[in-house]
Amino acid sequence: MSEYFQGKGDKKNTEFFDEQIEQHLYWRNKVESFFTNPAKDNVLPSLISDDHHCQLGYWIHSSESQDYSNLTPFKKIQKVHTEFHQTADKVMVLIMEGEMNQAERLKQKFFELSDKIVDCLNQLKEQG
Repeated sequence: MSEYFQGKGDKKNTEFFDEQIEQHLYWRNKVESFFTNPAKDNVLPSLISDDHHCQLGYWIHSSESQDYSNLTPFKKIQKVHTEFHQTADKVMVLIMEGEMNQAERLKQKFFELSDKIVDCLNQLKEQG
């Protein structure tokens, strides 16, 4: 098991989840910058849609997350994280196709899902 996890409420456990939140928000901001300026980055939507390609997704799908697999916030984050990546992909495709009105409406869902991910991570930090 990762050096991060020592037990409930442990400082290293807290640091791990704080880092996951920070990395998720960094990734979200990177994708958001594409939404704002798609010509700036050469990003393939197919890479964005796969929730294994970010640090959080790697952890969710790794054996290190198994101690959390029975917790409700973990079950929720699995679903929400996948939906978050799929929504980012859809927004990016709409932007690339010039469908800005549809993309703008879907961006709201992207940010709502991101907030849910952060909420789940905070709950895991408390329950872990």
